[in-house]
Amino acid sequence: MAKVRRVADGVPDELVELAREHVFVDGEHIRADLGQAPLSLEIVLQRLHDSGINAGLQSFCWCGITAWIGDPVNGKRIEGTLDDHDLGWRRPGTVARWLHATALRLYPKSAYAKDHEAGRG
Repeated sequence: MAKVRRVADGVPDELVELAREHVFVDGEHIRADLGQAPLSLEIVLQRLHDSGINAGLQSFCWCGITAWIGDPVNGKRIEGTLDDHDLGWRRPGTVARWLHATALRLYPKSAYAKDHEAGRG
């Protein structure tokens, strides 16, 4: 579970505890791929949506960004976290590239994967 390392002055203890318990779950760690050109997060999310693949983002101050893909109904859901101290934090496209690669890995027969293979993705 991601650790809440910092909070703003004056945040009540019960809110800090809520963040520690419910904001992030165990998941993959999103890493920057320095050898790749950035992908547009908006375009990746639109193409995933068009292919029937659920995905989304969650942020919480001082804990970074959690991206998720899939859903429990279809039996697959993976989450990844990018912390604000990671190399990829300042690199555009890091979260988009993780969503893209994870979609190809989880859904190799999807319309999203087929579009990517055909050069449209």
